[in-house]
Amino acid sequence: MSSPIIDKIMNEQDRDFIRVLEDLIDVLVARGVITMEMLPPDAREKLATRRQMRDSLREPTAARPVDISAIDQKLAALRFKE
Repeated sequence: MSSPIIDKIMNEQDRDFIRVLEDLIDVLVARGVITMEMLPPDAREKLATRRQMRDSLREPTAARPVDISAIDQKLAALRFKE
């Protein structure tokens, strides 16, 4: 039996776990254990999109100002489940 509270907790844990998996993939690639080319194309695309979004959401600097239109385009391109 599911409840809104349990769903919320599970969703938060899922987000945290996804970030752990992203970091794990980054470590494996950095150490040469795997290459990005070993991953399915859809996985590579999703990882690249998330990395770009995280990078664009960091604090802006003079060398890297925030481009809100780029973030909006990325969000619009995502397919959200209803």
